[in-house]
Amino acid sequence: MKEQEPSSKTANCTFSGVVHIDPQRFTDSGINLVECPGCGRMRSLTPVKGVLRFKAHPPRKQQTPLTAKRWSTTGKTDWEVVGG
Repeated sequence: MKEQEPSSKTANCTFSGVVHIDPQRFTDSGINLVECPGCGRMRSLTPVKGVLRFKAHPPRKQQTPLTAKRWSTTGKTDWEVVGG
């Protein structure tokens, strides 16, 4: 019987899925960079059929300061543009 090899795959961040930002507000802002509220990883998003979706991803490893202009909800109740 073959022994199971340990998986080198890291667990994904707990945040993924639909980002609840009004598509018109998102488009009007001209900012397409979105910060994951779980780990701080940033992704460029584009609405598809009127929905913004943050794909499953490994957590951000380096915790350097985020200074780019981006959408964030960290510590807030609603998404807004921060940084820059």
